[in-house]
This record gives sequence, C-alpha cells and structure tokens, in this order.
Amino acid sequence: MSMADELKGLSELKDAGALTQEEFDTQKAILLEGGGTATAAAVPQEVVSENDVDSGNAPVPVKTAWAIAWIAFAVFVFSWNPAIYVLTAGACAFTAYCGHAAGNSNLRNASIFWIAWMLWWAGTGGF
Repeated sequence: MSMADELKGLSELKDAGALTQEEFDTQKAILLEGGGTATAAAVPQEVVSENDVDSGNAPVPVKTAWAIAWIAFAVFVFSWNPAIYVLTAGACAFTAYCGHAAGNSNLRNASIFWIAWMLWWAGTGGF
C-alpha cells in the first residue's frame, strides 16, 4: 500500500468520525516520519460491556437471557403461588447457565441469587 493510499485511508477514517482531528494528525505524522503503516494503529479500540458480549456456547444471546431473567423475577414478585416460584427459579437456572456459558458473571450471579431467593420463598410458602 502506498503512502498516498494510507493517507487517503486516514482521511476517510477521520471523515467517517472514527478518528478525531488529533488522532488523525498523530497518525499522519507517524506515517510521514516513519513511512510505516499507521492505519491499523489509528483505529480506536472499542470498549465493550460484559453485557454486550454474546460469546461462548450460550443457547441464547446474553441480552435475551437478561430479558428472561427479569421477566421471571417480575412474575415471581407479582405471584402468590409457591408453584410459580419454583417455575421462575427454573427459568433463572436457565439464565444462570446462559451467563456461565457466555462468560457473563453479572448474569450468572444475579440468576443464582434469584434462584436461591425464589426457592427459599417457595419453601416458606411465600410468607
């Protein structure tokens, strides 16, 4: 790739909003001084939240598992039937597995806490 092509690529990144003017100037100076490739170093690394990562072999995406967990929790809170408590704990067991498989400790830990709470509440008859 020629220097002109790399400068054009940096300019396109800046125009697209992927680079600030300061980042563009820095990468342009690196390119002009060293003659090396600056484009790869110019692309900023994106910060990804643990809740956005859908990795591993989870059966559903993490966001879907969170939705299932919150729906199960809402059903648990608004129900007065111990059988429903056990069913919602089962849904949370599924979401805990999804969190574990995806490497999402927030989902896994919240689901495990809710399972314990739901089963304890079911064991006491809900009172």
